Amino acid sequence: MNNLKSGSRGPEVQQLQEYLRGLGLYNGNIDGIFGNKTDAAVKAFQAQQNVKIDGNVGPITRSKMKFNSQLGDLMNDPGVMSALQANPQYADMLEKLVKTGDVRGNVVMNFSQSANGQILRDEDMQALYDQEYEELGGYYGAMQDMEKSALNAQLGLQKRDFQRFLESSASNFKQDKDNQDTGSAQNGVLFSTGREEKLRNLEGTYRSNESAARDNLSTNMGNSMRDYQYNWGGDGMRSMSRQNRLGSQSYDAFTPRGVVNQGGMNSVYNPSQHNFAGVKKDERRKFANVYAQNRAANRGNKQGVYGHQTQF
Repeated sequence: MNNLKSGSRGPEVQQLQEYLRGLGLYNGNIDGIFGNKTDAAVKAFQAQQNVKIDGNVGPITRSKMKFNSQLGDLMNDPGVMSALQANPQYADMLEKLVKTGDVRGNVVMNFSQSANGQILRDEDMQALYDQEYEELGGYYGAMQDMEKSALNAQLGLQKRDFQRFLESSASNFKQDKDNQDTGSAQNGVLFSTGREEKLRNLEGTYRSNESAARDNLSTNMGNSMRDYQYNWGGDGMRSMSRQNRLGSQSYDAFTPRGVVNQGGMNSVYNPSQHNFAGVKKDERRKFANVYAQNRAANRGNKQGVYGHQTQF
């Protein structure tokens, strides 16, 4: 149905008039002319549905009409009527079903096969879901433990390699400092301005090399922890981040033997930057819901999951 408003004509307007007449809102002729009576009926419908009252049948008003049509069709469906006659207290579920897209199939599932068919109560379905979720815990728990163990081993090796880099860098810095001092003394420029510039350049080179190595490793470690958090959510990530920081050093070439001091620890990953719920956790919930639905549908007495959608 296209957007309709006062002045519109044609078969779509006729369908609109028939629909509004069925609701008791329109008592004019079915003539396909969008006149004052049709406009008043549309506005009355919009008022009932709590949408903008403008007399125009646009996307929002059409969606309300579609919803009501689906609900009306369901109420007149023989299978649905049988299910509701057995369990009239579940009539209010139909509106929820239409809104979620779960229509006739779930309402009458297995009903024709079950003389004792009944809609399972919310608490019954929730109990089935909880049971399935708990049973899946072993599988997903083992998977998470394996991934966490592999990640910690990988991060441990990367931290060890960087610590060895720092130790090697400190040793090389002192050796380079000694070599510069020896060369300056031999050339008689031990106290020259040129020597000071070389020492500053030496410090800068080692600081720059260390920074580049730490940044590169931080990126790799951070990506690994981000991937883990994407799968399993943020639980425990702060602790993991604190345990996997990288050290730093300061280089002082203006001392007799050259001094390398330990610096602060640098974080490589901030879990609060991401709001991952955990795709593996979500997968576990989805499977638990599917298995609960299947278990209910295949019970020995063939009780159907008539229109229930487990909430979790």
